[in-house]
Amino acid sequence: MNMKRIVCILFSLIMLSLTGCSTKVIYELREPQENIKSIEIGMSISQGNLRSFETRKELSKQEISDFLNCFANIEFGRYYLGDPMSVGGLTVRITYNDESCEKICYHWSQYEKDGDIYDIWRYCEKEDFESLISKFYDIESDDES
Repeated sequence: MNMKRIVCILFSLIMLSLTGCSTKVIYELREPQENIKSIEIGMSISQGNLRSFETRKELSKQEISDFLNCFANIEFGRYYLGDPMSVGGLTVRITYNDESCEKICYHWSQYEKDGDIYDIWRYCEKEDFESLISKFYDIESDDES
């Protein structure tokens, strides 16, 4: 009887700890804002090891500032388990002065520097991400083409 109670308690503790496998955070850029060279909205396509990014709009200096202010209000979750994914679909590419960049889509983000890709393990709600993008780029007109 005692062993059964201990197992139940341990199982309950494990279940409680697993409910916290994802936490909400504010996305932190890999480099300071003053090092940003450009921000582009586009489409990322990953097929095996081939990755491409097609720019649909490059933001102006004023739009970059507005974008970053709005971006700071999106809550991101952090993956703790699972296989790494890749950035795909509607994507924001933030390029820094040293030509490194971050690619962020609603379900994944990556940092690229000197040909190396580092997974950031972040995601946000698709609706929040698309709402942000639609303030700077007409997503619907892109869907029609």
